[in-house]
Amino acid sequence: MLNPILCKQFLHQEIALLYKNKTKITNRDIFYAVQQAVREIKLKTNGRYSPTDLLEGKLQGYGNEGGWYHQKVNELNALLFRNKQVSNEFVGEWRSIEFELILNDSYSEHRLLQFVRAENLRNFVTIKGDGSVTKNDDDEDGIEKEIVLTYRKGEEDKVVKLCKFLQKNGYVNKSCGTHVHFDMRHVNSKMVGLYGRRIARCVEALKKILPPSRANNHYCAKDINTFDKGARYAFVNLQSFNKYRTLEVRGHSGTIDATKILNWIQLCESVMSKRIRTKDKKISDLNQVYSLYKLDKDLVSYMEHRNKALYPVNEPISPQPAPSGASSVDANGDYAFRLLNGLNLMGNTITYDPNGQYVSSVVQEIE
Repeated sequence: MLNPILCKQFLHQEIALLYKNKTKITNRDIFYAVQQAVREIKLKTNGRYSPTDLLEGKLQGYGNEGGWYHQKVNELNALLFRNKQVSNEFVGEWRSIEFELILNDSYSEHRLLQFVRAENLRNFVTIKGDGSVTKNDDDEDGIEKEIVLTYRKGEEDKVVKLCKFLQKNGYVNKSCGTHVHFDMRHVNSKMVGLYGRRIARCVEALKKILPPSRANNHYCAKDINTFDKGARYAFVNLQSFNKYRTLEVRGHSGTIDATKILNWIQLCESVMSKRIRTKDKKISDLNQVYSLYKLDKDLVSYMEHRNKALYPVNEPISPQPAPSGASSVDANGDYAFRLLNGLNLMGNTITYDPNGQYVSSVVQEIE
């Protein structure tokens, strides 16, 4: 039975009617189901009939046992498990984030459905299973999922809201990744290839703000693939253009932190959109990324913090024999260490000029 107190809070005649007819329901989902039904009725009848009259007929047809309500809720839920078509308005401004994660339990999935409806996100969120994700060994109730959020640039609040919910109802581990699709319907394949190569050129540097688990991850092993050959498992996936008219960047680790993923999206957009010149075919130094792409100071601060947190470097303060793993000794007796990601030697050398800054000549255009 619908709670009478809840009924009074809604103050909708449709809700009162359902309560009057003793529809057997017990949660707030009815509010959203009825709202949707009323909109459908008004559209189909051009406003000629009272929504309450038609609802009463539906209830009588189901014997007042709540069958109509459950059908409507199931229809609304089904929308969340189907891929969404991106709006034809504002072409080129849409982003899709694929969050791979583990929901805490089946109740968390139910709460997710409620949350999406309550926040009016059902046209922007898709829920899928994910066979590449593995829950923790001691987790008996977790459910591996991929949750896709599509939003228009400038509506990042949708990302923040969803991430806040997911942080309370799920978690990520090393088996998870976070993939971003950038809307490319406004450009041709030549431009998409150009954007993709610009990002691919910086992969070595970008990995320095990602956990070691992403260094040689199977699902983003190559820097970039081609439009029609080989697997889609590359840091920059061009094959998504043929299928979805997007450019997919698969490199980021699993996260449900809005700050991390929104900074990552801003970084990728900055790299792909800027035409720069450098002699280097590959960019592996973060300082070079900061200077060449003229990144926002807040973004630079975030990247520096991530790099130091993930790959702390302890430099000796006085000359001494070079320890194992050091690649060279400079005039001051300091060492340029190679970074070790677990057991994987990255081969990246940290070097600085006398002022502690990276210096490069600017001669060759990036494509």
